[in-house]
Amino acid sequence: MCTTLQHLGLSGTRLTDKGMEELVGGLDDGALPALTWLTLRAGRFGAEGVTTLCNAFGHGLAPKLEGISLSHAPNGDEHAKALAAAFSSGRMPGSLGNLSLACTDMGDQGATALAAALLESGVGCRLVSHLTISAWLARQRCSR
Repeated sequence: MCTTLQHLGLSGTRLTDKGMEELVGGLDDGALPALTWLTLRAGRFGAEGVTTLCNAFGHGLAPKLEGISLSHAPNGDEHAKALAAAFSSGRMPGSLGNLSLACTDMGDQGATALAAALLESGVGCRLVSHLTISAWLARQRCSR
């Protein structure tokens, strides 16, 4: 199924950790071979859902994936740490060039973990993180 699907948008869904488990659990290893962009903006899943998704990438899901958007959600440090663990363990698709965590509540701990994992893994992934809590706090500190 969906062997030619290139863009999948699941923005604003009520997808929870359990829902993410059911979604990727229903896919075979190597599913979505042509997918290049995955949008999961404004989702309700937590770090466990991120880990479930990244584990599926480690089993060949969407091997040509170029971009993921997890923006506009209450994704915090735990989400970023789950992504960092996936980059460090080599579970993220090697073709991934864009990761958006814009408009989230990622803080300094998550941003630091993710930056370190990206550097360590050598993946040339562009991280978009404007309007995160970390960026907001930095602006607040600079304006005082």
